[in-house]
Amino acid sequence: MPRQLNEALFFWLVCLSAIASLTALVVDVSVFMINSAKLGERESYLIWLFTSLFFAAVAQSCIQFISPLAAGSGIPQMRAIMAGV
Repeated sequence: MPRQLNEALFFWLVCLSAIASLTALVVDVSVFMINSAKLGERESYLIWLFTSLFFAAVAQSCIQFISPLAAGSGIPQMRAIMAGV
């Protein structure tokens, strides 16, 4: 049974690495496209604003629906761990 667990874990790690690689590719291509568009200051600011709001909404949705136990900043927990409490 442990061998099957390791194979399943390996499969999920490969899937996660592929998703991370594709995400990095999409970010790289979108940054290149935005930079090559030579937009004005106002348009660049609006793109930055809406992409920031989009990613904040995605992060909030992940916490709300996928892992509600992960709510909170984590800073107080890390300070407690680093202080040895």
